[in-house]
Amino acid sequence: MKKKITASESVYDMHHGAFSELANSFYNEHYELTVDAECNLTVKATEDAQYMPTIEIKTDNQDGKYWYSPKLTFPVLNYDDMEFYDSIAHWTRRWSEIGSLMSQLAQFCYDPAVWEDDEEE
Repeated sequence: MKKKITASESVYDMHHGAFSELANSFYNEHYELTVDAECNLTVKATEDAQYMPTIEIKTDNQDGKYWYSPKLTFPVLNYDDMEFYDSIAHWTRRWSEIGSLMSQLAQFCYDPAVWEDDEEE
């Protein structure tokens, strides 16, 4: 059974705060990161969602360590659409920043044993 995070139990509190830095990075790019009790991550854009990539994150548990593989779906920006004519360069720069964040996510590993040992000291 999956445990839902309540307002009093945020991503900063769950799993010994292991996801705090990652959550801050997502926040800085206008995304909200949530983590459940099974260490699955979900991400949702908080600003300009219609122009930002949709991010799905696959969780892979290998030997008790959690690794994450993001999948991004980008919106179509079309120069024929006058709404995007002056802003395509802006959005592609933002997407590049998201790409850097996805590299950070792909390199992130949550090892509960490390965090539990730190808490006991």
